[in-house]
Amino acid sequence: MKNFKQNLVIGGIFTISLLVLFGVGCRERWIGFYYPSKSDLSTFTKSPELSSLEECRSWVEQTKGSMSNHADAEDDYECGKNCSYDKNFDGYICQETVR
Repeated sequence: MKNFKQNLVIGGIFTISLLVLFGVGCRERWIGFYYPSKSDLSTFTKSPELSSLEECRSWVEQTKGSMSNHADAEDDYECGKNCSYDKNFDGYICQETVR
């Protein structure tokens, strides 16, 4: 009986670990990148962490509206999902990027 309880506990811990590992219950994290000039992607404004693509697009519109000297044909943006900064690459690596 003691081994059965130990196996049950170990099995439960293993199951919970797998759920965490494969992202069950994890929320998406989005970051917006606004480029005032699409010909110079080294100059950009980065958003704080956002909770949805829609929130990211809204942040882009607000940021765009606050820039006084932007020309719509010259700017660009992207929204990145579950991004992390990579020191070796010196940039952000995202699971997915969309406009």
